[in-house]
Amino acid sequence: MKNAISVRVRLLTKAADKSRRILRVPNRLLERLGGRNSWVRIESGKSAIYRQVYGAGGIPGLSRGMAELDYDGASQLGIASRSGSEECLVSRCFSLVAHLNHPDEKHRVVARLALAAIVITIVGIIV
Repeated sequence: MKNAISVRVRLLTKAADKSRRILRVPNRLLERLGGRNSWVRIESGKSAIYRQVYGAGGIPGLSRGMAELDYDGASQLGIASRSGSEECLVSRCFSLVAHLNHPDEKHRVVARLALAAIVITIVGIIV
């Protein structure tokens, strides 16, 4: 994928992050991925997931080529080992694409309704 960054992904270590669906990367990679809170696509083999990206300020052991991912995302990608890590490709994506492909139904419905509202508005302006 164009502009993808290859990182080794492990499970989140901060207790406060374990319930959030995020990807933590070293702060120097944040700008290449669109900054804090931007959406990224994480690919491993044939599967891909979408997560918001955050910096990893102060997390020990997180080197330049590493990232931390939530448990649900790791299991969807097939990263089962708690201590091991898996090579993944991380690339920036648009928020709408992430919401349209999200595994949670509420994200997909909201994105579809927003897209339909935009189309209806454009048609209303033209007609």
